[in-house]
Amino acid sequence: MTELVEAYYTGSIDEYSVKTYVSRLGKFSFADKKLSDCKDAIAEKNASDKAYQEAYELYLKQDYVAAYPLFEKVSKYDVPKRTSAEAYMQSCIEQYCNPVYNRAQQLIENNQVSEAKQIVKDALNAFKYKPLEDLLNTLE
Repeated sequence: MTELVEAYYTGSIDEYSVKTYVSRLGKFSFADKKLSDCKDAIAEKNASDKAYQEAYELYLKQDYVAAYPLFEKVSKYDVPKRTSAEAYMQSCIEQYCNPVYNRAQQLIENNQVSEAKQIVKDALNAFKYKPLEDLLNTLE
């Protein structure tokens, strides 16, 4: 069963084939636990693929705050997609927070410190980002 799940995660076998194999094995009671685990793995992979696709679409629309938690849902067992998702998660943080950091710096230069604090706090509610945390610490 482990090999079957791995084959599904790597794309060397499709969902229909896995389900056919699982249904055939389902006729034997000795395989109940393994079949249940296999079905769970299939459901996890499908949810992971869906989360990745939705996150990617949001990322392309520059909705980084919405995309990030969906990228987090990508399964650690799907190594290529998880690696890609982690890169996109880092990019979400940078794409969202760097402009906030620059805007906050401009506000500080214009003596609008309370506005700068607010936009930094708002950004930190969405993402943990050390440069913004450091900036906020200097303002308080």
